[in-house]
Amino acid sequence: GNPFSENRITLRKRKSDYVLPSMLNVPLINNKIESTVNNEIRFSGIVNILKDEHIRSPVSILPGTVINLDAGASLIFHNKVTAEGTPQSPILIRRKDSGQAWGTFALQGMKTNGSVFSHINMSGGSGSKVNGIFYTSMLSLHNTSNITINESRFYDNEKYDDMLHIVYGNNITLSNISLKDAVFDAIDIDMAKNIIIKNIDVINAGNDAIDFMETEALVDQVNLYKSGDKGVSVGENSNVLIYNSLIHENEVGVASKDGSYTQVLYSNLDSNKTQISLYKKNLAYGDGGYAQISNSRILNGVEDFSVDSYSKIMVNDTDIVSK
Repeated sequence: GNPFSENRITLRKRKSDYVLPSMLNVPLINNKIESTVNNEIRFSGIVNILKDEHIRSPVSILPGTVINLDAGASLIFHNKVTAEGTPQSPILIRRKDSGQAWGTFALQGMKTNGSVFSHINMSGGSGSKVNGIFYTSMLSLHNTSNITINESRFYDNEKYDDMLHIVYGNNITLSNISLKDAVFDAIDIDMAKNIIIKNIDVINAGNDAIDFMETEALVDQVNLYKSGDKGVSVGENSNVLIYNSLIHENEVGVASKDGSYTQVLYSNLDSNKTQISLYKKNLAYGDGGYAQISNSRILNGVEDFSVDSYSKIMVNDTDIVSK
């Protein structure tokens, strides 16, 4: 029933194993009966993934484990993953012998809550469409919360939009990680909250170093260098604090658009072609971008501020040295 029009319709029953996920799109009837397996699976030594694999039990990935993924193969986890390498024995996730890009390494669904990744080296992935779900990145976090990723390296992804993609995430921390040579966006975060990105390096992203959509986040002590487009892109009603960070030699240092609010505090924007860009892009969000720059330094840019008529900026206690 529609509570506004008071019209009623009949839902026709049909067989469908999979539906595209969203916050409000959940199955009314599930004809597939699946038993819950609580026995933990352990990965150790060399693990070869030759095709798409779905793992529904909790998983522990031991230090020194090497996961080789064949061309196009994806590994989808539907339960909690504990992958804790050590500095001496990191966990390697990489291409198999063929040398062609594998698909995605993904956490899917709320049962993955509480997963932990540390001392991970991941490279050579792309993305995939698996059972009707479109994964746009090498590492994908879908509809999950309380995730920690730290002391890890990500590099050399191919084909798809993102190196790391978070969608419908809550309370996720990325710390002490590096992302290098992303083919497009290094980190893309959509419709998420309580996101902390701390002490990370993003180098040579083909597009944006960090891209936000409808997200609340803290960006703290990051180094964003030589992105093909933006160092930080804050869009579609996002609210982001950039603190104590260095954003340098990007096409655009920080962009805020479409009803988003961005605060830059105790940070350096150095040698970006356009240091700060505020504008309206998506008509659905009405407004342009808003930014407050405080106690920061804006150095050596070709253009310091680009602000359209829909947007507003406040700058205080900030040094500005233009070319």
